[in-house]
Amino acid sequence: MSRESSSHTRLSDKGRAQLDERRSRQAQALRDNLRKRKTQMRERSDSSAEDAETALRDAEEGSGEP
Repeated sequence: MSRESSSHTRLSDKGRAQLDERRSRQAQALRDNLRKRKTQMRERSDSSAEDAETALRDAEEGSGEP
């Protein structure tokens, strides 16, 4: 018979609804933040791969000269 919360505070229906809304907003914010960080990581990874390809191409072009 334990409640979700570790505190022994009893919430009214209105208080419970507000708490549920807050948790829902926080969960959505966390999902949005994760999505944003994944996108940033992919962009950085893509630009790193492009930089490596460019450096390799430049090195190959430069190695043919005396």
